[in-house]
Amino acid sequence: MNNRTDFIELDLTDYTNKCLPPEKIETNCTQRERTISEALYVKLPDEAINPDVNFKECCYNILALGDSTGRKERNDFFGVYHQRKISSDSCQFILENQNNSNTVNPNDGNQYGVYKSFGDIPGNSNFTYWIVNWGKVLTELGKGAYKIIKTYTVAGIEYTTSTPIFNVREFDYLFADKTIRYDIKMNGLLENENVDFTDTNFESSIRVGGFFGRREPKMEQDNIVYKNKKVNQISVKQQNTYQLQTELLPECITSIIFDLFIFADEMFVNDYNLVNHSYKYINFGVVLEKNNGTKYYTQNRKARINLLFNDRFTNRNKYNF
Repeated sequence: MNNRTDFIELDLTDYTNKCLPPEKIETNCTQRERTISEALYVKLPDEAINPDVNFKECCYNILALGDSTGRKERNDFFGVYHQRKISSDSCQFILENQNNSNTVNPNDGNQYGVYKSFGDIPGNSNFTYWIVNWGKVLTELGKGAYKIIKTYTVAGIEYTTSTPIFNVREFDYLFADKTIRYDIKMNGLLENENVDFTDTNFESSIRVGGFFGRREPKMEQDNIVYKNKKVNQISVKQQNTYQLQTELLPECITSIIFDLFIFADEMFVNDYNLVNHSYKYINFGVVLEKNNGTKYYTQNRKARINLLFNDRFTNRNKYNF
């Protein structure tokens, strides 16, 4: 039986006399034809599903690499966010060390990343986020297992969620081998969650086992054919496609990619495979072409993601005029 009830907050402000001039307001009137009130509907978060133990799988730990160089491709980052529905709601982020249970929060300063509190973003006072830079965490707190915990209230009811565990390590090509990192920048309204990223400069990334590359150029050529059958080239355009394939991932990771990352305005992919045909896929700008078919299994709850991307810039062209 589901006892969950969404919350309705009532503003019982009396509008009966609002449109009357002060000298005609009847303060002791006992009979009124209309009283107008406002109601604000707030949808409560869905309850977490706790499957039977027979269907549980081990927690997935995300590899997070960083170093002191400041180079973006060597310093992973992850963003968490919250948009409140009522101005009285609250939200707090903390970073918890899983080895000793020590915690830090973004109010300790920006030495762990970029933090925007409620009211810090012009035009969106109800949005807050924390982009944790794992390179800075490594420098300040050391390597280890960490997770980000979000505690927030909706209509006065408190909820807590947390990210998967991030295993923070010093960047090394052997650690990074056989992984890819998918970076995004978000803008606009995410309708399903009713979250507005406009002008927030929100960024996030995630590193998973996988492969990016396998460039396939598609050529488009315009020619002019003369009466003598001679063919002269007018222009040639090239559009490349690239494949992104992941290892087997649990739902907590595929949901991050499917429900947030593929909606991003800007996407960048970093490939760290030492046997890749090209080493050029670093901070590589792409545009999502399509989902190339997710692979699901009957005896395994994990899935393998396959995405197809195009060049971010369509400037691989040649003209003869």
